[in-house]
Amino acid sequence: MNAKLDAKVVGKIAGLFHEMMKMFGRASDGGMLRLIAEFDLSLPQLISLDMMSLSPQTISSLSAELRLTPGAVSRLVDQLVHKKLVSREEDIGDRRQKSLNLTAAGRRVVNQLERARTGNFTKVVSEFDRALAEDFKAVLERIVAMLRSHTHARHAGGSPERPRTGKAPGERDN
Repeated sequence: MNAKLDAKVVGKIAGLFHEMMKMFGRASDGGMLRLIAEFDLSLPQLISLDMMSLSPQTISSLSAELRLTPGAVSRLVDQLVHKKLVSREEDIGDRRQKSLNLTAAGRRVVNQLERARTGNFTKVVSEFDRALAEDFKAVLERIVAMLRSHTHARHAGGSPERPRTGKAPGERDN
């Protein structure tokens, strides 16, 4: 049975997670921020590059994942193409669609970002004692399994999608 958690418990977990992430960030050498600044990347662009590192994408697939309008995603992709991080190729299955793929430079950027993202985490976790490391690993495995299940259900139409406005989450009309 999956009983709903008390709001105080959820708040405490969120607070602890936030504090943990801030501490990992403080342990960082700033490598990820340097790369983001060097390549002038936005969060939606980072997410798009990550998605393309797993498989080719389309404007539609990125639009659905980012919850942005196809026009906003098209502009985002134009910037990545201009930076020579992404290429557009005719989709073999549907010539009307363009397949979005990482270029060699794009793959290098994604690899550098991944190393920067995980490097400090790995360094800090390596200082855990064995019992804490095993507990942390077990909890993360359970969380990842639940999130994979949730993501799979969402992509299979398991939950309603928020309307795409082209605005960032929390952005208001003026």
